[in-house]
Amino acid sequence: MLKSLALFLTLFDRSPDKVEVRITCKEASSFEEWVLRLDNNQVYDFNEAGKLALDVPEGSITFEILDATRKLRFLGTWAQYPNGKPVAIDIHGDGMMMHQVVSASRIQQSSWEVPAQIEVLRVEDQPERALAQTSDLLKEEAEVMLQKTNLGGGSPIMRGMSGNRILLMVDGFRLNNSTFRLGLNQYLNTVPAAQLEQVEVLSGPSGVQYGSDGLGGTIHLRSMDPASMGAEPGLDYHGFASTADGTHTHQLTGHAGKGNLFFSGHMRYNDYQNLDAADPVGEQEFTGFDSVDGSLNLTYKLKGDRRLRLLNTYSKATEVPRTDRIQSGRDLLWQYDPQILSFTGLRYESSFNYRALDYMELGLARLFADEGNRRISANSPETLSNVRTKVTTLQLNGTFTKVGERINWVYGFDSQGDNLEASGEETDLATGGQTQVGGKFPNDSEYTSYGLFLIPQFKLGEGSHLRLGLRQSWVSLTGTLANPIGKVNETFRQLTPSLTWSYVGDRQFVSLGASQGFRAPNLEDTLSLGPSNKGFDAPNPGLQPEELWSYELNYRLRGDDSLFQANLYTSRYDSLIERVPGSWLGIDTVDGEAVFILDNVGKAQIDGVTLTYRHRLNKKHSLNTDAAWTYGTQTEQQVPMGRIPPLRGTLGWTYETGRLRLTGLFNWAQRQDRLSPGDRDDSRIPEGGTPGYSVVHLRGRYTYSDRFALNIAAENLTDKLYKSHGSGIFEPGRRIVIELDLKLR
Repeated sequence: MLKSLALFLTLFDRSPDKVEVRITCKEASSFEEWVLRLDNNQVYDFNEAGKLALDVPEGSITFEILDATRKLRFLGTWAQYPNGKPVAIDIHGDGMMMHQVVSASRIQQSSWEVPAQIEVLRVEDQPERALAQTSDLLKEEAEVMLQKTNLGGGSPIMRGMSGNRILLMVDGFRLNNSTFRLGLNQYLNTVPAAQLEQVEVLSGPSGVQYGSDGLGGTIHLRSMDPASMGAEPGLDYHGFASTADGTHTHQLTGHAGKGNLFFSGHMRYNDYQNLDAADPVGEQEFTGFDSVDGSLNLTYKLKGDRRLRLLNTYSKATEVPRTDRIQSGRDLLWQYDPQILSFTGLRYESSFNYRALDYMELGLARLFADEGNRRISANSPETLSNVRTKVTTLQLNGTFTKVGERINWVYGFDSQGDNLEASGEETDLATGGQTQVGGKFPNDSEYTSYGLFLIPQFKLGEGSHLRLGLRQSWVSLTGTLANPIGKVNETFRQLTPSLTWSYVGDRQFVSLGASQGFRAPNLEDTLSLGPSNKGFDAPNPGLQPEELWSYELNYRLRGDDSLFQANLYTSRYDSLIERVPGSWLGIDTVDGEAVFILDNVGKAQIDGVTLTYRHRLNKKHSLNTDAAWTYGTQTEQQVPMGRIPPLRGTLGWTYETGRLRLTGLFNWAQRQDRLSPGDRDDSRIPEGGTPGYSVVHLRGRYTYSDRFALNIAAENLTDKLYKSHGSGIFEPGRRIVIELDLKLR
C-alpha cells in the first residue's frame, strides 16, 4: 500500500537540483576537516575554501555543520533555502542549544529564529534523567507548571492556562478532541515517551498555526524517525525501578531497515505502586495503577527528497484512581478504567522545484480515545456508576512552503471530525442489578472543525523580518439533550490574525509580536452531564468562543558558550469560560452534589516573565537555570485567576567526561497564597495556599560500554514534603531511582 501511494504521489513531484553549500567564518582561516552532516548521519567534507556540492539526499530535511574538532557550529534545514541556488552560511559563535522545530510556523526552522518563546526537550540531551511518565519531561521547566491530580495525571499549566486551553499535538496532528476537559487532565500521559525524539513547548497562543485551544501554549510531541536510525538492526532494553515505592517499568525498543524501508517500535509495561511522599504523609493510597504502551513507525524513502511516514501508537491504563476525590471523602471509588489511546497517522513529505512550491507536507490520521469512569459516590455508597465515552477522530492537514528572495510563504489547511459513542450503567451493589443510563454526552454527538491559514514572512533588510498570519476557522457541534433543550446545533466562525517583527543577528535575536488566540466551545463545555471536581456539571448550549490578544517581547543573546533568553508578555482574555452555579431540569443539586454549568464569565488579564540562561563553563562543566513569574486577574470581578503558578525556577549543573555524566538540580517555588474563589474551595489546595519549597536532586549515568549503561538518581535529598500548586498528590520523598540500558543487539 505504501509503495502504491508513493508511486501516485511521485507523478506530481520532481527531484531537487544539486545544491552548493558555501560557509564563511571569521574565526577560521581554513575549512579543512569541516563537515556537513545530514539527519541520517551521512557526512560530506568541505574543501579548504569552505565549499561543497551535493545532491540533496533522499529524506534529508535538516543538516548540521561541524568544525574540525566536531563541534556543532550551525543547524539548518533545506526548506530555508531556495531550490537550485547556493546555500551561503556565515558562522559565528557556538550555536549551542539550537534545535530544529516545527511548532511555531508549521515548518522546519532553527529555534534561534523563532519569533516566539519556545523550548525543546530531548531525551538524548539528558540521558541520566529518570522518566517514569511522559509528563515527567516537563516537570522541571519553569515556564510549564506540571499539575498532578493523581499519579496517572500530569496536566501542563502555561501562562496561567490549563486543560483544553493547552493544545497537545503528536507528529503534526491534534491530540485534543472535543471531550477534553476545561479542568486539569491526564491526556499528555497517553502518548508514550518511548517513541519520542523531542518535545517542543511553544508558549502563547497558536490560533493562526493550529486554530482552537492553544490559548496558553502548544506542546508538540514528535516521534523518532526510523530513517535516522540507519538500516543496521538494533534491539534495546530499558528498565526503571524506584526503591522507595516499588514502581518499575520495562521497555523494549527496536529498529531496522531494508532498502528504502525503515521501521522502529517499542513495547513497555508500567507498574506504578502507591507513591511515597515525605513524612508525615508517607504512602499515598489510591495512587498506583498499571499501564502498557507500544508504537510501530515506518519510513519509506521515495525518489529524491520525498518520504512517507506511517505512525502507530497504542496505550492503555487501567484502574487509574482519581486520588483527590477519594482522599477528600467525596467518593469511595473513582477510577479511569480504561484510558485508551490508539493513533495511526500517515505523513507525506517532499521538496519541489515548482515556481509556487518548495516544500509540502500532507497528513491523514485516525485517533481513537476510550475513557471509562467507575465511581461510587459517598452520597450513594450502594450504587456503582460506570460511564464510557469513545471518540473516533479523523484528521486531514496540509502545509505548503515557498521560499523566495524577499518573501517566504507558508500556507495550508487542516480539518478534524469527532464522532462519539457514549453509554453508562448503574449497578446496585446490594442486589447486583444493573440499569442502563445515559453517558456523559449525547450518544449522537459530533464535532467538526476546518481551517485555512496563511503565514507570509517578509525580509525587510539585513536580518529584519516581518511575519503576518491569518486563519479562518469553522467549528460546529451537534447533539440531542433531554427535553426541554432537545436538539443542539451550533456553528462558530473565527478570523484569527497575528503580526510579528523580528531581527536575527549573529549574536542577538529580538522579536515583538501581537497574536490572537481562541477556543471554540466543545462538547465538554456545552453538552456534558455528570460529576466533576466541583460537583455535578449540567449542559449549557449557547456559549461563545473564548478569545485573547497576547503581546510579547522575546530577546536572545548568544555567546560562544552561553545562551540567554528573556520573554515578557501580557495577555487580554475576553468571554472567558468558567464553572458557575447553575441548575438542571429546575433543580440545583443532583445526588447531593451542587449543579454547575460552564458559562462565559467575562474578561481577564495575565502577565508574565520568563528568563533562561545556559552556560558551558568548559569542556566538562555546564550550568542551566530558569525562572518564571505569572500574575493573573479576572478584571471584571477584580479577583485572582485560578491555578496561577507561583514564582518558580530551577538551577542545574552538569559534569560530563568520558563515560561519566553527573547532574545536580535545585528546584524551587515560592508560596502561592494569591487564590481565586475557586482555589479556596478546591480540596487540592491547602487552606491559606500552597507552601513554597526547595528540593535537590542528584543524578548520574555511567556508560560501561556500547552495550551497557546504568543510571542512579538520588531525588529529594532533604526529604521535603511538597507538591505543585493545585496538585492532588505530593511529590516523592527521598528515594533512589535505578535505570538500566542494555543493547541486546
